[in-house]
Amino acid sequence: MAQVFNSLGIWGIPREHEVMMFQSLITGDPLLMVGKHGAAKTKAAKDVAKALGLSFQSYDASKSMFEDMLGLPNPKAMQEGKMEYISSPITCWDKEFIFIDEVNRATAELQSKWLEIIRSREVMGFKLDCKFIWGAMNPVGYEGTNMLDEAYIGRFASFIDVPSVLEMSNDDRIEIINSIGMDDAPALGYWTGETKELVVKNMEETYTKIHTLLILATENYRLMSNQIEFNVLSNFLSKFAKALQSRTTSSTKEKDRQPIELDGRRLGYMKRCIMGYRAMEMAHSNLYGSELSDFTTSVKNAVMFSIPFGINEDNSIDSEGEAHTKNVFDQLRDFFDSKDLHLVNLNYELMVSSDPIRKAEILVNEDIAKIAKNAAWTRIMEETSADVSILCMLALNIEAANQGTIPQNILDQMTKKITNKSFLVTKPTLIGQSIKYYDKVASLMDQAENKIEKIVICNEINKKLDELQRNLLFDDKDFELIVDACNSAVLNYKRICRSESRLEA
Repeated sequence: MAQVFNSLGIWGIPREHEVMMFQSLITGDPLLMVGKHGAAKTKAAKDVAKALGLSFQSYDASKSMFEDMLGLPNPKAMQEGKMEYISSPITCWDKEFIFIDEVNRATAELQSKWLEIIRSREVMGFKLDCKFIWGAMNPVGYEGTNMLDEAYIGRFASFIDVPSVLEMSNDDRIEIINSIGMDDAPALGYWTGETKELVVKNMEETYTKIHTLLILATENYRLMSNQIEFNVLSNFLSKFAKALQSRTTSSTKEKDRQPIELDGRRLGYMKRCIMGYRAMEMAHSNLYGSELSDFTTSVKNAVMFSIPFGINEDNSIDSEGEAHTKNVFDQLRDFFDSKDLHLVNLNYELMVSSDPIRKAEILVNEDIAKIAKNAAWTRIMEETSADVSILCMLALNIEAANQGTIPQNILDQMTKKITNKSFLVTKPTLIGQSIKYYDKVASLMDQAENKIEKIVICNEINKKLDELQRNLLFDDKDFELIVDACNSAVLNYKRICRSESRLEA
């Protein structure tokens, strides 16, 4: 339950969303709300600013002109060679809290004028008094909405989905139906001379509590900056960003999509959002008695709120990208437990390594969690840049000798990668100048310690012969290439099966 917003007469916002929205007020990093019309987005911003005693101004991004925000140029100042503007009640110069509405109804030209304001709190080089900026937009696909420029999206630190009334609980809908705010029923009480009844009672007490909440959360933020858990955040986010990029680029399916690439500004936002979320969650629990999540869950919530999922159409950061992000986080979630750091590093290597043999070596010989194991084997099966048929054959034989080594759902995929000839010792065919190396090739095959090793060697010999004999040239140097390829393949085989009990000869 969102106790703070409920006390302001705003219903249906989940507690996690409330914590994330208020954490943005600790650092002042911009926040963007996404919701249908009538979701009380503007009211939320306006009421928060009022509760904190901040000067507030709302602008429609699709309509507001520079003269609305800046005022008209002062002719007298211009005569003196100065550039000044004549302020009005709606100009932005003295506003401490700015709300930018209809963010995705603005044209590309109008979007660009907000970049400096959102990020630097400046207009044409002039500093503003603004400390807090919230924005709001309708969901993608709403009539009249436009694609958002990536730089525009990049100016916002966190993204909150605001539920519509039909997405709320029945109790919240009833509260909304019964509520009468200051903007509702404007003539109520006019004929009798009575004051309109307000939905929210004891507003001064409510405002004081919100102010106390932010002071306490800010103090938490300051103290936690020196705690060990937060010292690892930068390292975690660095690995998380690289793993997420790898996760969204390595398969054929994802090559047709843009990878999720988090830039430096986004990663900086994410670190502050994580710290702010935890600080606010602790303060919220202290003042309102709400449940305090474990630290790793708090980090995950903040990370998911800090990435712009579903903000634009035809973008990799959609529902599928959101699922990838959760998966990558879950594989690295033990990062915050120093006892399992070795396991975290293995999971990280599984996600970013381009070597399927190394991945298989880790999967077969290390105690990897089920979610990471399934994801890594799936990536190996989807990888198109390497021939993994022999790898699959080895893995299936390992599974036969040690049941449970390979996830059951991966076994079916592996069988599709293997043909009958994969299990046969196919003697190489030598032609032309390579015939004189027949005895050496046969000796190379005899070095195999078991049948599977012989299959691996034969496979490598045949692949290299196909490459070399196309040119009808073959000498000692070419034979050495074959020997090196065979040695490398056998070494990889032994790496995968380095535990002697893994596989029967």
